[in-house]
Amino acid sequence: MGMEKRLRPPPQELTDQQLVKEVRRLARLEERVVAALVAHLVEVDRRELHVAAGYETMFDYCHRGLGLSKDAAWNRMAVARACRKYPLALELLTSGALHLTAVRLLEQVLTEADHREVLEAARHKTKREVELLIAQVAPRPDVRAVVRKLPAPKAAPAPAAELPLEPAAACAAPARPPTKATRSVVEPLAPARFKVQFTVGEAFQARLVRAQELLGRRVAPGDLEAVFHQALELLARSSRSRSTGRRIVRGRTPGRPGPIPATSRPGSSGPSRPRTEASARSSDGTDGGARHARGSSTATSTRMRSAER
Repeated sequence: MGMEKRLRPPPQELTDQQLVKEVRRLARLEERVVAALVAHLVEVDRRELHVAAGYETMFDYCHRGLGLSKDAAWNRMAVARACRKYPLALELLTSGALHLTAVRLLEQVLTEADHREVLEAARHKTKREVELLIAQVAPRPDVRAVVRKLPAPKAAPAPAAELPLEPAAACAAPARPPTKATRSVVEPLAPARFKVQFTVGEAFQARLVRAQELLGRRVAPGDLEAVFHQALELLARSSRSRSTGRRIVRGRTPGRPGPIPATSRPGSSGPSRPRTEASARSSDGTDGGARHARGSSTATSTRMRSAER
C-alpha cells in the first residue's frame, strides 16, 4: 500500500501507452541513480570514509553498511574502483552509454594506454558483446580439455543455534565475490575461440569415453572439441532429416552406393533382419528405442559407431 501511495497514479490506473512510457522513464531513472551511487562511492573510497565508519573494506561497507546484497556490493565496489582510476568510465556510465556490468567486466583489462579506446568501443554493447570485445583486447590461450570427477556434495550444516559463534567471525565479511552454484559456461577466450564448461552424469561420461574409442586415431587423444564437433554434426544432420521427412540410411554416404543386401552376399542363407535406428543398440547395450527419452547422447554414440563401420 505504501508503494502505491508514492506512485501517482498507480500502475493499475495507467493506459497501455502510459505504462510503457513510465517503465522507460523509470529504467532511465534507475541508470542515473546507479551512476550517482557509484560516483558517491568513488568519493567515499577516496576519502576512506568507510574506515572512519568502522568498516575495514569497501565491500564490507557496501554490504553491511548500506545493506546491499553480496553481488550488488561487490559489483558496485569494483565499478567504483574502476571509475576512480578511469574517470571516462564514470562519464559513460552516467550518460547511459555503458551499463554497470560492462564497466565491471572491462575493469579487468583496461590500461592507461588503451582505456579510452576500449571504453569507447564498448558503447551501448550488451554483456555478450563486451565479453567478445575483451577477448579481442586481451586474448587468452586455449584451455586444456579436462574431464574430472567432482567431489561429493558436502553434508548440510548444523542449525545455527548449534554452531559456536565467535565475535570475530560474526563481524567479518569476505572481501571477494560470492561463490555461485556450478552452471554451464560458454566464455570467449580469444577471437573465434571459446571455453565451454559444464557438469554431466556418469552415463554421459561413459558415452563420451566410448565415442573416443570409436573415433580412434581419427581424433587426437584428449581432443574433446573434435569429438563434440562430430557428434553435433551428426545431431544436426539427423534433425534436418527429420524436419524434411527423410531418414539417414545406415552405412550410406551421400553420393555413394549403399551396402550390398544380405541376400546377394556370398554364403548368405536368406534375408537378414534390417537394423533401423529404432532397433539398433547403443554401445552400453540399451535399446535404441528409448533414445528420445534418454537424450541425444545415446543417439550420437550409435551414429558414431555406424560411421566407423
